[in-house]
Order: sequence, then C-alpha cells, then structure tokens
Amino acid sequence: MFKKLLLVFPIICLGSVKNNINSIPRNELAETNFFKSLTNTSLIDTTKNKKDFHFSDIIDSKNEVFNSISYKRSKFLFLANIAQSYRLASSPDGLNSEQKKYFRDLKSGISYDLTAYYVKDGRNGFGVKYNVYQSSGTIKNQSIILNDGTVISGAFSDDISITFIGPSIILSENESARTGEANLELAIGYIGYQNDSKIIGNPLKITGGNLGMIGGMGYHFRLAPNFLIGPQVNFIGGMLKKLKYTYADGTSETIKLNEEEYENLWRIDLAIGAKLRF
Repeated sequence: MFKKLLLVFPIICLGSVKNNINSIPRNELAETNFFKSLTNTSLIDTTKNKKDFHFSDIIDSKNEVFNSISYKRSKFLFLANIAQSYRLASSPDGLNSEQKKYFRDLKSGISYDLTAYYVKDGRNGFGVKYNVYQSSGTIKNQSIILNDGTVISGAFSDDISITFIGPSIILSENESARTGEANLELAIGYIGYQNDSKIIGNPLKITGGNLGMIGGMGYHFRLAPNFLIGPQVNFIGGMLKKLKYTYADGTSETIKLNEEEYENLWRIDLAIGAKLRF
C-alpha cells in the first residue's frame, strides 16, 4: 500500500504544479518570461561588454607605453663635421702665374667643426661651437730684395690655421621626423688667425683675432633613431684690422692695416657631418 502511495504522489504533485501554472494569467506569465529573457540578455551583453572593455584598456595602455618610448625628447645634441673649405679673399696684386697658383691652392683647405647643444623641446637649442680651418703650402725658388738692396732666393712656406669658438644656437626638426632632420645654425664668437710661415728658412709668425660669425644649414639622414649623417654648408669668417708679427729673434710688432689691406677670413665650408641625440 505504501509503495502505491509513493507512485501516485509524484503524479499528484505534477498535476498540482500544472494547475498552479494554468492559474497564472497569461499576461503575467508573458511578462515574467519577457523579463527573464531581458535579464538573461542583459547579463550576456554585460558580460560581453566587460570583456570588450578590458581588452580595449589593455590596447590603450600598450599604446601609451609605446608612445612614451617613441616620442621621448632628447635633451642633448652633438654635431661633428669635416669639410672642404674655400677662402673668399682675393690674392695680392703683381703676382706671376706660379705665385697665383700657390695662393689659390693656399686658400683651399680642410676644416672640422664640433658643436654641443642643450635642446629644450627637441627642436631648438643653444650651446658652444668650435671650428678649425687648416691650410699649408710651399713655393720654391723665390727671391726678395732686402732694405740694403741685397737679393736673396729660396723657398717660402705658409702653415695657416683659423680658429673659431663661441656660443651657438640651432633650429632643427625633432626626432619624430622619419627620413631625417633639417637644421639651421648661427654662432657668434672669437675668430683667431695664425700663420707659422718661413721666408728662406727664417721663421715668421703672424697672428690676429677679431669678432667672427658662423651661419650654416644642413640635412641629416636618419640611420638610427638617435644617429644621423648628412651634408652641411657653413659660411664662416671675420675681418682682421691688425696683425702681430713675431720674428726669429723673438721680437714682435703689431701693424694696423689700412682698410684695403684688411685680412679677409671669410670662407665657405662644404661639409659632411654626423648628428647624435642623447
């Protein structure tokens, strides 16, 4: 008997549940199912949105790190140039063809240039420039007439160096330029002249100095993020209004030059240079 009751009880329960469901108005049941479906949908959408949100956050954080590394501004800039240089001064009058060629060759030389800058915003900077020009030559079988009328013959030689040092500014493209960087430079400082010459074996040192200037422009191609190489043109010079002569016996004299005798130190440098940011 008890076993039969156990078999009948589930059937009664199922019938009771069915009657309870049927007793619920259809509109309430529909609303209940609607809200269940809405709740289930929103839960799925919310989970999906949370997944998308976290993924985009990761991408954004990676981009921020990348940008901070890629566009980190360098604070210092170093430039080094080596150039073929051409002085613009005219040759003395009254020279023969051999002497003209000698002076023409003497006005061509080699120069090098070193500059260090502090760069505030990756583009504009200020620093110090050092530039040196060198040229030398010898001409043989030359004659001079001394004050007493004696004529002596021998070789003449010149060993000329022109040095510039002074504060400098630069305007440059920054390191975000992919192909390379164009730049303009301007420096004003001291320019010095020295010629360790020999006249038929007798040393004669000629020196002078004045205010000088350097203006230059160049373009450097990027070989690495912070290292570039490229051409540069510089216009350098000054005028000397007096010269100091030091003779073999140690005596010296300073001679003030007339305007038409001023020593012209202006020249053009055609350079190849390297640019380093750090």
